[in-house]
Amino acid sequence: TFLVKKNSTIKVSAFVSYVKIGAKHVLKFSRYNYLLFLIILGFLFSIQQWKRLSSAILLMSISFFVALITSIYSDLIVKTELFRFLIPITTFSIALFVAFTYGEVFVKKEKAVFFGVIFFGLFNGVGFSSGFNFKHVSHQDNFIPIVGATLGLGAAVFLMVLSIETLVLVLKRIIPLSNKNWILGASLLVACCALPIVFARMFH
Repeated sequence: TFLVKKNSTIKVSAFVSYVKIGAKHVLKFSRYNYLLFLIILGFLFSIQQWKRLSSAILLMSISFFVALITSIYSDLIVKTELFRFLIPITTFSIALFVAFTYGEVFVKKEKAVFFGVIFFGLFNGVGFSSGFNFKHVSHQDNFIPIVGATLGLGAAVFLMVLSIETLVLVLKRIIPLSNKNWILGASLLVACCALPIVFARMFH
C-alpha cells in the first residue's frame, strides 16, 4: 500500500511539473510569440464573445496536443528551425490579414483567424516537443507529460487572454475609438512587432 501511494504521489508531482512547463512555455515573455498572437484575439473578440474566445483557446490547445503526439510517437524527422520560423510568420500573416480586411464581413475573417489559431498551435507544439526532451520518459508514459504540458499551455493562454481583454476594456474607455479602428491599430502593431522576429529567424 505504501509503495502504491508513493508511486501515485510521484506521478502526480511529475504531472504537475509538466503542467508548469507547459504554462511557462506561454508565459516566458522573452519569447513573446504567444503574447503577440493573443493580442490579435483579444482585440478581435470582445469579452462578451467568450464562446468564440473559448473556441479559439480550445483549438490552439488541441492542435498543440496533436503536434506533440505526432512529434513524439511518430518517427518523423522534422526541421524544428522551419517550424520555429513559421510561428512568427503565422502571427505576421494573421495580423496583416485582420488589418487589411477589418472592414469586411466578420464571419469570413473569423474562419481565417481560427485556421491561423490551428496552425499556430501546431507549429508551437512541434517547436515545444524539440525544445523539451520527452525521450527520457519511457514511451509508455509519454502521455502523462503531453497531457500535463497541454493543460498548462491552455490554462496559461486563458489567463493571458483574460488579462489582455481587461486591458482592452480599460483602453477603450480611455481612448474612445471605434472597434474597427482598435482592431486595425492592434493588428498593425502586432505585424510590426512580429516582422523583426521573422527576419531574425530567417537569417539565424
